Amino acid sequence: MLRRIGSGHSLELWRLRMPPHTDLDGVPHAPGTVEHLLVAAGEVTAGPEDDPRLLGPGDLLAFAGDRPHRYRTGDGPADVTVVIASPVAG
Repeated sequence: MLRRIGSGHSLELWRLRMPPHTDLDGVPHAPGTVEHLLVAAGEVTAGPEDDPRLLGPGDLLAFAGDRPHRYRTGDGPADVTVVIASPVAG
């Protein structure tokens, strides 16, 4: 198991196939949202704008998705799975 995501969340599952030299700004999501990234191939610098992390194959990162964030590749492409877990309004 890589990560357990508790009940009470709406989940979106994305696959990002990012070409070299790509820079994407993530739009902040609803309050309490958490993004979970799993890198399948390549390298990507990702996470909150004020604390991005360099990730490689097999790396997992979770961060607050309700703040400004970004994804950036260097000289090579990256293949990243993103799970966006947003609280369900109740």
